[in-house]
Amino acid sequence: MTIIELYQGDGFLAKRLASTHGGEWAGPCPWCGGRDRFRCWPGQGEAGKYWCRQCGRAGDAIQYLKDYRRLTYREACDYLGRSPGPLTGERPRASRPAWTPRACSSPGDLWQRQARHLIDQAAGDLFTPGGRPGLAFLQDRGFTADTAQQFRLGWLAGDRWAWPPSWGLPKVLQDNGRPKKLWIPGGLTIPLCQESRVIRVRIRRPEGDPRYFILRGSNTKAMVIGGRQAETVLVESELDAMLLFQEAGTLVNLVALGNAQARPDQETAALLEQSRLILVSLDGDPAGAKEAWHWWKAHYSRARRWPPIRGKDPGEMFQAGVNLRAWVEAGLAEYHVEV
Repeated sequence: MTIIELYQGDGFLAKRLASTHGGEWAGPCPWCGGRDRFRCWPGQGEAGKYWCRQCGRAGDAIQYLKDYRRLTYREACDYLGRSPGPLTGERPRASRPAWTPRACSSPGDLWQRQARHLIDQAAGDLFTPGGRPGLAFLQDRGFTADTAQQFRLGWLAGDRWAWPPSWGLPKVLQDNGRPKKLWIPGGLTIPLCQESRVIRVRIRRPEGDPRYFILRGSNTKAMVIGGRQAETVLVESELDAMLLFQEAGTLVNLVALGNAQARPDQETAALLEQSRLILVSLDGDPAGAKEAWHWWKAHYSRARRWPPIRGKDPGEMFQAGVNLRAWVEAGLAEYHVEV
């Protein structure tokens, strides 16, 4: 994961200025709010570097995760799939230290109240005439109305803006000194809820870049569905996990990491440690294959690669006519688990 992917994943829109040497991107500064003075170079170093020409903030992907997402150095290294080295950024020369899953906390109470109101409204609007684009997208991917309601999926018909302090978020200033509003783009809302708590709101935009937007203030922990089964299937997308739960939730637990490079948090790691078999079904692209054969194989002895077929993920598999339950059953049978 590069610096530009982290930056855009946090909801900042970037414009590509150059394509040579890995490219150069410009956008608003996450800290001072400078409209276009923040620069990213994803091709420099291991995952890219950034620098704001207005406030002087600069660093690499590790520094970005520490400063903006408030991760510790070890958590940032784990998120990027790196071995924590000396704080100078040098690579360690000793043996690779043991990986430790990060702890996750819920967003603040004010943020959760606002997020709960947003997702309740969006969930209701999904089944109105204004929500037809979102409902059509879900139906095309195989979702039933019951599944959409179970996971509180919803639809926001257009972009909206909010006052950050009303969500319990700090103010960010624009170039002109005025406070910047919190952007909530229109699209399909994909919340992560645990009991009465709202942990994250992800929005799939109908168009534009980034296509998937994480609402500021959200926690980036993995989505876990189920927990009572002895086997677990690991995927990238929350929508893929939901669809597999709809089709095969009586057979396996589902874990959605969010991206191929993400690592399990403490809660997710506990479930995986108890799993008799972990089918690693990250997207069928080079990033997914690399992670499946390297990191997961090294850290979980019961992890086995079970790639998507006739598509890069379960959503595309469904569209290609693949029976998802039969695909899961075949994975269990491959590794001698009785269905």
